[in-house]
Amino acid sequence: MVQSPSFDHFPRAESIYRALLRIYPADYRREYAAPMAQLFRDLCRDTYCHHGRVGLARLWGRVLADTVITAVVEHIHTLEKGAYMMSKQHQFLILFLSGLPLGLGIILLLINPKFMLHLLTPNAAQPVGWLITAAAIGLAAAAYVIQRKILLSTPLDTSAGVMQSIPLRSRLYLVGTIAFLVFPAILLVLLGPAFITVLLSGVLR
Repeated sequence: MVQSPSFDHFPRAESIYRALLRIYPADYRREYAAPMAQLFRDLCRDTYCHHGRVGLARLWGRVLADTVITAVVEHIHTLEKGAYMMSKQHQFLILFLSGLPLGLGIILLLINPKFMLHLLTPNAAQPVGWLITAAAIGLAAAAYVIQRKILLSTPLDTSAGVMQSIPLRSRLYLVGTIAFLVFPAILLVLLGPAFITVLLSGVLR
């Protein structure tokens, strides 16, 4: 049996785990981060005591999988709770704005699949196509998250129209997300396939 180590054996592991906890929502971290870190230290000590380094490696595999799955579930719960603080019209607004690049990409894919598939299928220009696709999706997701935070932190007059109910300052923030996130994502969707086509023509010569 391996001798039980002291806490000095695990400071780096605990710091990595505490950093990993940042993927949870802020409210969840405030309530559970400390007991979760304590439980992790205890698991490290007991696992190393009975199974050594191999056991620790297996423990990390279970911890990583459990943390990612639980964090996703908690973020979904947080979004569901926030949904009750905005009207359906405001939900539709931010979904429309952030989903515009992806919707445009789907429409263009239906119109000219051979051209748009440069962003999805392996070719001589990869990984450029995948990077452009990932960047467009990332920008759209960031636009949704930021716009949602803006509206959730803003008192809204739900008796007025959709845009009229949003204060001027918040409207300016929304315009900023469109200019710096949604519009670049649209440009990537529109110009990405053309860029890859030019790149492919140069590679294949």
